[in-house]
Amino acid sequence: MSFGEESSRWAPHRAVQRAGLLCTLAATAGLLAPTAATAGLADADRTAITSSGDDFEPSRLRNGIRVRLVLRAQPIIRAALDGPLRSMFRPRASGGAGIEDARRAERLYETGIGQLDTAVVRTRRKLEHVQAAVSDTGGDVLGLSYAPGVVEARIERSELDGLSRAPAIGAIERAASKPPLSGIGTVAVGAPSWWSAGLTGGTGSADSAPADAAIISEAVDPTHPAFDDIAVDNDPTQAVTDHGTHTGGIIASGDPVYPGVAPGVDTLIGSSNELYALGLPRGTGAEDPAEVINVSFGAPAQSDNEANSDDVLTSVFGVGQVFAAGNENTDGSPTVGNIGRNVLTVGGFNDVGTVSSDDDVVLGVSSRGPTPGGRKKPDLTAPAGAVIAPSAAWNSPPSNPDFTAMSGTSFAAPHVAGAMTLLEGAGIPDPMAQRAILINSARDWNGASTGLAGWTPPQVGWRPEVGWGELDLTTALAERGNYRLGAVKAGEAAYFAAADVTAGSKATLAYELRGYFVGFPDPGTQTLTYTQSNLDLRQYLADGSEVLPPPAPPHGGGPDAIDPNDTVEQVRAPGGGPRDVIYKVAAASTVEGAATEPFAVTAAVPLTTLEPAVVQPTGVSAQPSGPVRCGQPVAIATALANGSDDLEAASARVRLDVPAGVEIVAGDPEQQVSDGALAPNATSETHAWTVRASLDGRREMTLTGIGGALGTDFRRSTSVTVDADCVAPATAIDRGPSGTVNDVAPRFAFSSTGGDAFQCSLDDGPFQPCATPLTLNGLSDGDHVFAVRAVDAAGNLDPTPAVRRFRLDRRVAGIGLRVQSARVGPDARFLGSVRVRIAEPGSVEVRSSALVGRTRLRLRDRQVALDPAGRRKLRLAVPRPARNQIIRALAGDRPVAVAVVASFEDAAANSASRRVGFAAGG
Repeated sequence: MSFGEESSRWAPHRAVQRAGLLCTLAATAGLLAPTAATAGLADADRTAITSSGDDFEPSRLRNGIRVRLVLRAQPIIRAALDGPLRSMFRPRASGGAGIEDARRAERLYETGIGQLDTAVVRTRRKLEHVQAAVSDTGGDVLGLSYAPGVVEARIERSELDGLSRAPAIGAIERAASKPPLSGIGTVAVGAPSWWSAGLTGGTGSADSAPADAAIISEAVDPTHPAFDDIAVDNDPTQAVTDHGTHTGGIIASGDPVYPGVAPGVDTLIGSSNELYALGLPRGTGAEDPAEVINVSFGAPAQSDNEANSDDVLTSVFGVGQVFAAGNENTDGSPTVGNIGRNVLTVGGFNDVGTVSSDDDVVLGVSSRGPTPGGRKKPDLTAPAGAVIAPSAAWNSPPSNPDFTAMSGTSFAAPHVAGAMTLLEGAGIPDPMAQRAILINSARDWNGASTGLAGWTPPQVGWRPEVGWGELDLTTALAERGNYRLGAVKAGEAAYFAAADVTAGSKATLAYELRGYFVGFPDPGTQTLTYTQSNLDLRQYLADGSEVLPPPAPPHGGGPDAIDPNDTVEQVRAPGGGPRDVIYKVAAASTVEGAATEPFAVTAAVPLTTLEPAVVQPTGVSAQPSGPVRCGQPVAIATALANGSDDLEAASARVRLDVPAGVEIVAGDPEQQVSDGALAPNATSETHAWTVRASLDGRREMTLTGIGGALGTDFRRSTSVTVDADCVAPATAIDRGPSGTVNDVAPRFAFSSTGGDAFQCSLDDGPFQPCATPLTLNGLSDGDHVFAVRAVDAAGNLDPTPAVRRFRLDRRVAGIGLRVQSARVGPDARFLGSVRVRIAEPGSVEVRSSALVGRTRLRLRDRQVALDPAGRRKLRLAVPRPARNQIIRALAGDRPVAVAVVASFEDAAANSASRRVGFAAGG
């Protein structure tokens, strides 16, 4: 089934809803009498089934309960919250947006919309599963929402338990019937001042960007002459209604007599639901996605969180939304509906046909606040009594009037939606900024006291009947450039200066409830969670003294400036002046699901963003900077820098926090700057500590600069480490001599475990730095001791150096060679003998020869070992072939000369020789 076919499938349900519940209030002039509340659930049916812990007792629900079945998975919201797309839908700026910012935001927005098609298809499939489950129970599907994904249905009470176990359903919530909530007040709200300035909602001569507005659950008659010059884009599944033509005309009618607030809107969209208004899926939804949405259907709120899904549409996609407050007032009790925190909820007044506001009367049926949880709703009031706008019955028959009067808050809301469209076209796309500007510029109620509960104008704060006041576009035009966008971390603040502020001058803060996924983006683990931070708006005089906010008023709704339950805060300047003031936006709570909480703040005069007085440690040092031994003192030092050009840092101080295994042995852990405060762009004196590590390992310490302005401290931390090394290295000698050696330059090689360098010692001398391999030179004969120890980067020494003992011996001791006997043995078997001696263990090799005449005869070699050392007699044996020669020589009286060489070698391989000669005879 195509998307268009699916939308058509559900059109009959919406048509039945509209036909059965339409309760437009028509009047030609004046006020309508208060009426009883329109269709809704009985008290016993107002309990919701939710995933957020709201109470639910199934036994109390009657058959045929109307509920909202919320998808467990939310593909569209999930995709839109993904990092790259999120920045496309909600581009942030540091201050007021200019023309280029507005155009860039428009391009990014449409690009992002085009990337959600897959998510839309997935959402549609999941909604189909839920629709099928409803049909299987015999229930009726009444409507669909896609972002977040919700099926609204009427089912039997007995089927609730089974549906709650359906895997696709994450929550079941109460859903009330929403009838439509029911001249031209454009002059009364000051819209002509914008037209004169060339700002008409997107196509004016001074507009920055095209703006597109949508009306939800209704559509205008595009053939009505009031829309001849307006591009109308109606959802094919949404029927045209008189109510829709009326509300759309209040936004965008181009009739010269009965113009809409934003007659230069780029496109006016009639949409069955928010999906088409957002242009989803691309090519099937509206060609130009809506930046502003108007909803004129509703019912009294029963739970303070029932509009969370409306809020998510704004927080994720940046769509400005306006809702009618309802026509449920009977006795002044709270009956307000459409209470989203991120939207503008609009009550109604009757301008009684005059531009002047002092005769305005609060519409009797206009629903009063506060909300069930005590929040301040409605936000604004706008014309709602006998508002003249285009009629869908203008040509059937042709005698019908083109324009008719209708009354009700249904027609107050589109005045404010038109105002948001003007701001959008003027280059102010952020819905928080739009809310802040329209609320801040609202006219304090100075009309009739008729219908007001115990108070007399003028207005000095939020009121249950009129909210923050009447829509005043003339003032909004003058103040539109005064807003600033910002964001604050938990516990911190942002500052804005305003000059020449007159008594009673207002400043307004607006921020949002957000939706986020716990565990995102891990698939299958996320639950869509709603969170609202608590931002406060405070006001200070130039001398730093606070203008205390007024206490919470008795009518409910919380304090105007420091309400922890609301997303709009407002302050007013004290009497006297004009004077310079500073506005502070402070985060008085944690910020869940985001690093900072975005906001918009605006005032009656231009705002200058002040740089917070943030005290930052600078020039941080640790000496020694490398690894240190346990117990070795380390000097820590830092200065503090105030980076603000604007604000003095009060109570500036720095704190050193150390982990286990490190102790501070000198210096107070927290130290203040010498003068107590740190001037803008100033740097403090140096602050110092001495620390000592007692445990091995890298120990990270934290230096935190503390200081701020106007009651808010900022903390900025940096880390400094002590790399403690408490383990001594181990040393080993890998190669080198031992025992007795004769090497005059012995060479050693050594290594370590955990060491970075070595120290060596010779013969018990002092250790000196050395490196491996090491050659020893200049040694004398005798015993020697070589020792080496490793040292690591922290200076830890091996307590047990590696030792090698050796003896240097470079000569053979006590050698001798002498003739023992010159006598020739019998048969010339030997020629005498010699005696050798050596004073140390070793060996002797004796070589000898005999010279007979001119013939030299080689005698036998002799080699003996002398261990232990001593003497040895050696005969000089004659080989058998030479014996006869020697005998003949002796017989002929010829001389026989004997030469002897003895070669000595000791255990150290030292060698020496001796020679001796003699004449052998008989």
